[in-house]
Amino acid sequence: LTKNILPNLGSIGLAATSCYLPGSGMVKDERIKTNELELGLGIHGESGALTIKFDNITKLIPQMFKILYDTEPDRNYIEFLSKKSDEKQDIVVMINNLGGTTSIEMGIIQKYVLKFLNDDKTYNLDIKRVFVGPYMTALDMRGFSVTLLKVNEEILKALDFKVAPLGFIPGYKVDMKTLLNGGKALFDNESSEDDDKKIDGDVILSENGATNLKKFIENACLIIKNKRDYLNELDAKVGDADCGSTLDFGRELLMNKITKNGINFKSLYQTLRDIGETLADMGGSSGALYGYLFITASTRIKEQCKDGNVNGLTISTGLLLAVEDLINYCGAKEGNRTMIDALYPAVKALNEFYKGDNNGDIVNAIKAASDKANEGAEATKTMKPAFGRSCYVPMEILKDIPDPGAMAISFWIQALISK
Repeated sequence: LTKNILPNLGSIGLAATSCYLPGSGMVKDERIKTNELELGLGIHGESGALTIKFDNITKLIPQMFKILYDTEPDRNYIEFLSKKSDEKQDIVVMINNLGGTTSIEMGIIQKYVLKFLNDDKTYNLDIKRVFVGPYMTALDMRGFSVTLLKVNEEILKALDFKVAPLGFIPGYKVDMKTLLNGGKALFDNESSEDDDKKIDGDVILSENGATNLKKFIENACLIIKNKRDYLNELDAKVGDADCGSTLDFGRELLMNKITKNGINFKSLYQTLRDIGETLADMGGSSGALYGYLFITASTRIKEQCKDGNVNGLTISTGLLLAVEDLINYCGAKEGNRTMIDALYPAVKALNEFYKGDNNGDIVNAIKAASDKANEGAEATKTMKPAFGRSCYVPMEILKDIPDPGAMAISFWIQALISK
């Protein structure tokens, strides 16, 4: 224990509140201000070593590790970190709930702690296991602690050993690719070898086509931003009031990627794939559905446009196949009061337009798709829901209220060709 554990173990805690002390008559003397956090506070509610301003989790985690990584003799909490080595150092990570942190917050914290450790090149650390849960709580304290432990095979075997206490939550092997890439592994039906060669057989657009594609996407993002509050209002009546906020978060992620020149618009395949991987990160059912849709569309369109056969009919056929894949994936059909009620009629109309005129004007094609999307979204006002929270809402309340997801589809399809 003293040789292999204590010198190779270090923890740091962060909390937004202290804890309620039993026997205090339900009176809680909160010393931490609402816009502040305590860093390095004690498990028994002792004051923290530092008081810092409340900030985004991505900015707080580096501050925690700055202390944990300190190699000064009087603050060298983890001995092995002071002995830098080019060899990988196997560690386990424990992200401990101090008692009052919600499960969803712990999930977010876990992601960004692991992302920091993955990206940080200060030490050559290899994460063997991750433990997440309320292992050592301070009653109702809203906060968390992070512990690093260097391990060998013997220690790892001991940590993996099955134990009787139900309160001990076993660690797990982390899939960093899935965790950090917005669940890419959940949607990726192609082999990793093919993924490395994704430009082979690509769908290459002209300069004008690439410019139009970029403009379409920016228009769609703008309308989602402008309609965020309206979509939230609709969702408050039939769901959990976050449809607009979730899609707007996806819009923000996508625009950040575009601003940083992270999308090659000349490659339709790569653009759709990048959009899907980015939107998967917005979370919720919208993230899963939009992520699946665009990633599948990239593959389906590439299949249809093989041998350089890039035109309105091949692209719209690929889109139609992708939406049908999405329907099979999620189980929702037309008439179920979902985004499918606007999306499926729209892509069918787009495909029918190009079947009639393969060289037809793209503005007219999207206009035909937009009209059908709007009709489908409006039709959801009288549909009985088959999925989501709406299933539990009485029909007399749902009457005359369109599905927020379907309305969002209608809005951004219509906005594609706006000036």
